[in-house]
Amino acid sequence: MLACLALAQSLANAQRAPANDIWFDRWSRELVVESDGTFAETIDDALVVEGEAASGGVVQCALYWNASTGTIEILEAATLKADGRRIAAPTEMMIESAESVRSGVFQDQRYRIVTYVDVDPGDHVLLKAVHRRTVPYFTRHFFDDRGPPERPAREARIVYDVPDSMELHFDAIGYRREAVEDANGRRRHVWHHAGGHPVLDEHRVVAATDYADRLTVSTMRDYRSLARAYTALAYDRADPTPAIRALALELTAGARSDADRARALYDWVRGNVRYGGTHLGAAMVVPEHAQATLDEREGDCKDQAALFEALLASVGISSSAVMINASGAYLLPAVPTLGVFNHVLTWIPALQVFADTTSAHVLFGDLPTAVSDKPALIVKTGELARTPVQRPLAHSTRLDGSIDADGSARFSLEDTPRGWFAANRRGFFEFASRDELRSASEGMLYLSRLVGTASVRARAGRSEADPVVLLMSAEVTGLVTDDDPPRIRAISGVGVGIGQALDDFHPLRTHLAPSVCVSRHVDEQARWLLAPDLMP
Repeated sequence: MLACLALAQSLANAQRAPANDIWFDRWSRELVVESDGTFAETIDDALVVEGEAASGGVVQCALYWNASTGTIEILEAATLKADGRRIAAPTEMMIESAESVRSGVFQDQRYRIVTYVDVDPGDHVLLKAVHRRTVPYFTRHFFDDRGPPERPAREARIVYDVPDSMELHFDAIGYRREAVEDANGRRRHVWHHAGGHPVLDEHRVVAATDYADRLTVSTMRDYRSLARAYTALAYDRADPTPAIRALALELTAGARSDADRARALYDWVRGNVRYGGTHLGAAMVVPEHAQATLDEREGDCKDQAALFEALLASVGISSSAVMINASGAYLLPAVPTLGVFNHVLTWIPALQVFADTTSAHVLFGDLPTAVSDKPALIVKTGELARTPVQRPLAHSTRLDGSIDADGSARFSLEDTPRGWFAANRRGFFEFASRDELRSASEGMLYLSRLVGTASVRARAGRSEADPVVLLMSAEVTGLVTDDDPPRIRAISGVGVGIGQALDDFHPLRTHLAPSVCVSRHVDEQARWLLAPDLMP
């Protein structure tokens, strides 16, 4: 799914070197927070370079920030040699670039690459910078979310320096608070990273925030407070205008029930409003007015949710925006933070339905995988709910083929999806180019460990709810082994057949972290005509 709330506050350092060859002798973050929610974060790092990390005597680090909400200033960047010499990183090699457009959303993400020269094993790479956040998401509130340091660290600490009037709430795994210091009307919370819950690289692993070391900080006591703060900024964005009311009445003319009305409005938004928008300043959190989204026929998830809410209200159906995670997080921190939310849905209580208008090929009543079985904050009430578990991915396959004595084979395949998977497939074939179809056919052969050529096309029904049957024809080699007597390799369907589903479900003998499994229901039929030499 496409994220619409760009909420990460922390800066990241990325070194181009083997993971074990650079480690932190010192990893320090100190945030001085003001009562309005703005802050200045001082980054103070000392990295030790070992082995072959300094390829050609060069190491690079990167700093990331959002230019519409803050600034970055590098105070020191130098190589500290073993003999005590400091070699400043060349300013002419500090390259700044922008990542302004992502999937139709304009934002002002920046990154600066710092290049260190004359680096030898045993040297220290020093980086000191200040990130100033000048536009808070919510005035008089502060949030922060930290994972573990990006590399092993001998010393790692985070300090939050806040006014006495600002109460902080924490949720920590792998972090230990060392001290709380009061002086001059301010309070310093000093945290040390103790480790114990590393980030794991496993197949289909959930987000690290669900299981790994993390520190979540918030000035809000509970998620109801977060919902109220969001509502205070966006309270009028879903107000129906005469144009919105007129459109809603036109689209629902003849509908006999609220479910039919909601479905008609949902289908119109997902089919007529492009995903896009602007993420600058407050627009990173606050949606556009519904009328503006209607006029532009463009909006990100929160913009589309506001328009959908306004259309529903125009025909007497109450709804609410819902904040959710569309990545790998299935749990929420104990204290409220925007950091875990990156998407907005719509909740229709009278129908007990969650709806995501940005999912153009998901029918009303279904949700895409990325937002199924997830904790959800219903903005209007401040209640925490959970989206429904997605129905199993379901399809039936029928394969007819023949195998020659040399192991070459020809076959045709019909694959018929059912349920939510059918709408997704329709969306793919509706817009797929020739190159994408060729890539899809090659991918299906690869998943079944086949070598050869294939082509795919589709046979679609008239209704969007009708299945889109995938038709594949292929010529492959290697189905017969060189054993004596020869054996025929068993294949289970093609692409996502039973065999591939099992391989996908059991890639590891032991999982150390929770992982995501997409439920599948597959019915298979296969008929092979064998050459006489292959008959028993």
